[in-house]
Amino acid sequence: MTTVASPNQGAIGCVVPEPPQDPRLPQTRMRGRATSWLISLAAAGIVALSLAIDRSPLVIIPVLFILVVPFETLFPRHDQRLRRPHIGTDISYALAGAALNFVGLVAAIAVGVVSLAWLPGLALRPAVGLLPSEVVPVVGLLLFDLALYWTHRWYHEVPFLWRFHAIHHSTQDLDWISGFRTHPLDGTLLAPAFFLLVAAGFSPEFTGALALVQIVLGLFLHANVR
Repeated sequence: MTTVASPNQGAIGCVVPEPPQDPRLPQTRMRGRATSWLISLAAAGIVALSLAIDRSPLVIIPVLFILVVPFETLFPRHDQRLRRPHIGTDISYALAGAALNFVGLVAAIAVGVVSLAWLPGLALRPAVGLLPSEVVPVVGLLLFDLALYWTHRWYHEVPFLWRFHAIHHSTQDLDWISGFRTHPLDGTLLAPAFFLLVAAGFSPEFTGALALVQIVLGLFLHANVR
């Protein structure tokens, strides 16, 4: 029972019953804590496995911090702290890159084949073969960008694809590390564009370089810089 002051009776109190508590509430809280611990342990295991495979994130993350954070400090787009909420989640995604990227690579090959992007590429191959050598990189860049645009747009508009891409958009603060937060299957965004260009006759090295530039550019596009 709780005694509360009555607005019409000054110091005189009136006794009102407390609302009944759900007897299942403690059990629900315990299950929630247990689930949270299991998720944390699984994430730690993935990070440990990833770093055992490839330790380059231990170098890439500090380098990215040194290169980008000064610009975020001098020319911020939004006023936010460097140690913002949930930054640990994004750092964990970056540290788990090797393991997640391996899953993403297998999925990307499957998506590249199933997407049938290589069919229009084969159709364009004779025309690409007739292009002057100095024009080939420009045409390749335009084709790559066009294919990537439509793939990205489908990931936003097709509900099934959005389930994967939504992880990337779940962060509430954009900064130097937020671009790493992606579902392993979200890397398949680049697959149709890659298969299109290779089938059209562009070299895998050139197409891979475009994909790498897109990844690096994406990291900087997420920075908190005007």
